[in-house]
Amino acid sequence: MTRARVGKKQKKTPLKNAGVKRKARKRKTPLKVEVGDNVMVKSGSPDEPSYVGLVVDHRKDKLGNKQLKLQWYYRPEDSRAGRQAWHGEKELFASHVCDWNSMACVESTCNVHTLEEYEDLDYVDDMDFYNRFNYDPKSGNFRPDVVPVYCECEHPFNPDRDMVMCEYCQEWFHCDCVNWAPEAEGNFYCRDPDCQRAKKKADSKKKKK
Repeated sequence: MTRARVGKKQKKTPLKNAGVKRKARKRKTPLKVEVGDNVMVKSGSPDEPSYVGLVVDHRKDKLGNKQLKLQWYYRPEDSRAGRQAWHGEKELFASHVCDWNSMACVESTCNVHTLEEYEDLDYVDDMDFYNRFNYDPKSGNFRPDVVPVYCECEHPFNPDRDMVMCEYCQEWFHCDCVNWAPEAEGNFYCRDPDCQRAKKKADSKKKKK
C-alpha cells in the first residue's frame, strides 16, 4: 500500500465524468414505411448509388421480420441505351420489375416527383428524384416513346441545363449550345435568319433612341 508523505494530503484520482450528468442515449426511431412510399435501398457495392424502389406490398417472414415488395426504378446508366446528355442527374425510370426485400436493407424514404413537380421545387436535396418515363428492361423500350425536343441539338428537356428563349420565335435553347451566358442581360435571338433580321431591327431601334 502506498502511503502519502506526512504533511501532504494524498490526492485522490478523480472519477471520470465526476459531476457531469450523462445524457440519456437517444434510441433511434424505427423507420416507418408504408405502401406507396418510395425508399432507398443499400446497393451491393460502396461505389454504387443506392437503389430506389416503390413499396407495393409488405409482409413478415417466419421469424417476424418485415419484408417489402419493391417495384424498382432504373437509373439512366442502368438502361440498355445508357445515360444520355439529356438525362438529368436525378432522373429515374419507372419499371414493372418487382421483388421482395428485407426491411433491414432500407436506408431511408425518398421522394420521386413528376418532372413538373420537380421543376417547381424551391430546394432539391439528396432524397429528391423525378420520373417521366416507364422503362421495360426486357425490350429496352420507353413509354412515352415520343417527347418534345428543344434547341439546335433537338434533345428533350433536362432540368439541370440552363435554357434561354429566343425573343422572336419563342423557342427554347440550351445556353451552352448557343454560347449564351445564363446571367447575361438583354434579349436573346437564335441563329434562324428570320430571328437574326428581327435582331437587327431591334438593334437599329435602340440606336435611334
